[in-house]
Amino acid sequence: GMTSLYSNIDEASYSISMPNSNFKVNNTIYNTLYVCSNGALSFDTNYGNIGLSINQYALNSFQFFIADLISTCSYKFVNNNTVLLLLFTGRFYGYIGQTYSIKFIISQNNSIQVYYESINASSAPVGIVYIGNNSSTTSDDSFLTINGVTFNNSSNQYSLLVGKTIVLSYNDGG
Repeated sequence: GMTSLYSNIDEASYSISMPNSNFKVNNTIYNTLYVCSNGALSFDTNYGNIGLSINQYALNSFQFFIADLISTCSYKFVNNNTVLLLLFTGRFYGYIGQTYSIKFIISQNNSIQVYYESINASSAPVGIVYIGNNSSTTSDDSFLTINGVTFNNSSNQYSLLVGKTIVLSYNDGG
């Protein structure tokens, strides 16, 4: 089974200690993964409840489904602690019945796979973006665009996401 990180939480962030020093994002090792209940991951820096607007996004973080959410998260390390499986489920705040289920495969090879298993919603738009570590520029920020639709907190075209996997990965030169 999986280990529960938190259940039905609004506006909070919880940490997962990585089992070794081989997990990287953007070619940088991180020892702690923080999961924000509003749909974000941050690496070694706890930003608490990551803001919902684009100008509040935390540096070096991955907003995989940023919105006002009530979420539940569980996790499990597999393959001799080289892979982290993460399950993120819940509902949109204030919208009973508008639910989502998102699965992750986080590997030591600079790769995060996000599978949007189900989204039963028509409410608030979401943001999906990797934020780089340079606060003075947005050139290292990457918003997800599918079929010409950019998920920058202005789209709720969830049908473009359901059943799809996106991969955040970096070539470490090795």
